[in-house]
This record gives sequence, structure tokens and C-alpha cells, in this order.
Amino acid sequence: MRMAAGLGETTNGTITVFGQEPKDIIEKTNDMAFVFQDTNLLPWRTVLDNVMLPLELRGINKRKRKDEELRVIDMVGLKDYLKSYPRQLSGGMKMRVSIARALAAKPKLLFMDEPFAALDEITRQALQMKLLQIWEKENTTILFVTPMKQK
Repeated sequence: MRMAAGLGETTNGTITVFGQEPKDIIEKTNDMAFVFQDTNLLPWRTVLDNVMLPLELRGINKRKRKDEELRVIDMVGLKDYLKSYPRQLSGGMKMRVSIARALAAKPKLLFMDEPFAALDEITRQALQMKLLQIWEKENTTILFVTPMKQK
């Protein structure tokens, strides 16, 4: 998954995404986003400001990016927490912020590397259902890696 996302080098063979090398996609189109197991939220930024980060880095004007951020924050069910800081959120809420941040850039491909592994079973199931709803609405390809349960 890391190689397909352009975050690691192949040792043998080639990997293409949308007919291109992953690093070319990152440099030219940025049509990929990544959600890690650790949410990597910036503690000094609010929910809204954390979600704004990808579009802010792309130089999208503030009004355009705020409209998009509000849309994805509402999609993950956090519209009442726009001004909250990460320290004020539960683990599941932080993960929803991380997902919203990735979706704000409207990627064609969303990589999710064990995003729910640190969450309790009830929160994990709720987020899996929310993710399915988002997938249907956004029509984004999602590559989701999750640990297998041991019997």
C-alpha cells in the first residue's frame, strides 16, 4: 500500500495507479489521499482548520475551501465541533476529522491504513458504516487495510 501511495520504493517490478507511477500522480495531480492509523492532527488547529490544511497548502482561496470543508465535516457528522481542538475530541471523532481532511481534497483514490485499529468495537462499526455511506456518496476508490482477527 505504501508503494502504491508513492510513499515507498519498489524493489522489483512496477506499480501504476491510473496508468501512472504513484510519485507522478502526487507531483502532478494529487489525486490520492492517505488516512493513517494515527490521525496526525495538528493540536493547535481546530477541527475546521485541520480539515482545511490540504486545500490551504494547494493555495485554494479561503471562501472556496471553507465551503468544501464544511461539506466534508458535515458528511462525517462533526458540524457541531468546528471550533474544537483535537484534545477535546474522542478517538473516533479524531478519526472522522482525519477522514474529512483526506476527503476535502476530493481524491480519486483514498488509502486507509488500519484507520480503526485503535478504536473500540462499537466506534469501529459505526465508522465503518459511515465510511460506506461516504464511499457511496463521493464515488471515491478506497483501498482499506485492516488487521485480520485471530481465531
